[in-house]
Amino acid sequence: MTLNTLVNRAKQSHVFRPLLTALPPGVKATLRRMLDRLTRPSRLEQLRQEVSVTNDLLARLLYELARESPRFRDPQRLLGSGFKVFSMHDEDGIIEEIFRRIGETNRWFVEFGAGDGLENCTTYLLMKGWSGAWIEGSAAC
Repeated sequence: MTLNTLVNRAKQSHVFRPLLTALPPGVKATLRRMLDRLTRPSRLEQLRQEVSVTNDLLARLLYELARESPRFRDPQRLLGSGFKVFSMHDEDGIIEEIFRRIGETNRWFVEFGAGDGLENCTTYLLMKGWSGAWIEGSAAC
């Protein structure tokens, strides 16, 4: 539970509401600033987010440059079939094209390192009626 959630619950509580409304406006403003400082992302977290965005942009640029090269214009190449629904890097379209070419049998998958299931290579298959298993070693997921 986050600090903001706790504060919001305290504001709704019949026990704390009278106490909070009795505080002078200057004290409320000071408490609000302190709460903002406590809940704001650290500078390290902000840098991590900026680096992540930069990496994603660079990966996309390299991907687009690769798609324009003559080597990848061959219709047999899978790169041109890629699109992203739930995957990170166009794997949804590539996997769909692979199975279009080779055919489907039992429509069952296994994904190792599936994360939280929101951004991986097989969520799209799941949405298309496939069954399968996700395996993740991280306790956070």
